[in-house]
Parts: sequence; C-alpha cells; structure tokens
Amino acid sequence: MSVVMPTGATIWLVPAMEQAAGWRWAFAVLALGPLAGIMAMARLIRHRHRSTGSTAVPLPADTVTS
Repeated sequence: MSVVMPTGATIWLVPAMEQAAGWRWAFAVLALGPLAGIMAMARLIRHRHRSTGSTAVPLPADTVTS
C-alpha cells in the first residue's frame, strides 16, 4: 500500500492543472505543500504551549547559551 504525501500529490497534479487552467494556476497548486507544512508547524507549537503551560516559543537545545 502506498501513501501519497501532500507535496507529492501537488507535484503530481501540476500537469493536469496546466492542461486545464494554464501554467499560472498549475504552479499555484504547488503552494499547497508548504501551506500544509506551515499549518502543521503552527499546530505543533500550539500543542507544545498547551502541554507545558509556557507562553514563550522554546529554543532548540543547541542554541541555548550559558
């Protein structure tokens, strides 16, 4: 069984969109992949804030200095 990721699906749709609506809209379809990534990261940040009770965005451990 194969799983199609959102970015892969949008790349697969480009030729069909180009035929149906032209290149302008075909490339606009590619914006759906990064948009899904932005939404997923925002959801992750909200989840982390709820679980820790923090209002600050945590820094990765390797960027914290003493």
